[in-house]
Amino acid sequence: MPQIAAYVDAILHLGYPAGRVLFELPGAALQLDLAILDDTGRVVVLGEAKRDTAMLATLRANVENRYSATAPDMSAAKDEVRQLAWRLWTVAPDYTWLIGPNHRLAFETRPSPLRLQLTSGGRLPPAANLGLDGQPPVAMMPPPKLRRP
Repeated sequence: MPQIAAYVDAILHLGYPAGRVLFELPGAALQLDLAILDDTGRVVVLGEAKRDTAMLATLRANVENRYSATAPDMSAAKDEVRQLAWRLWTVAPDYTWLIGPNHRLAFETRPSPLRLQLTSGGRLPPAANLGLDGQPPVAMMPPPKLRRP
């Protein structure tokens, strides 16, 4: 599971305290693959993991092509592009981390129109750069409770 490797990378190499980094979130938190939270519980980094790295570029391009202007509704059957776009519109993270086996690219997430802009070097900024290197207010941040649009 690539999100476990990303979880470890975020903590050991990027300096995010373990209590801020969550993975495999429950349905009430839109089943995010990975999330890094600020002190208020807001998702600053949304991680989307795929088993096949080749899927990530296509997923990103299709999200921007199909859903840059408006959020999708979730009434249709499973559609990974629609699901990621819905999560991005709902969560409005500062960063999106696309995660695959031995592959991670980070993007600044810009709303309205929804755009994913590659970060410098494609790397997720270290925790200190985002002011998230301090311990969270509780030992382990609870999953965010997100309302569906």
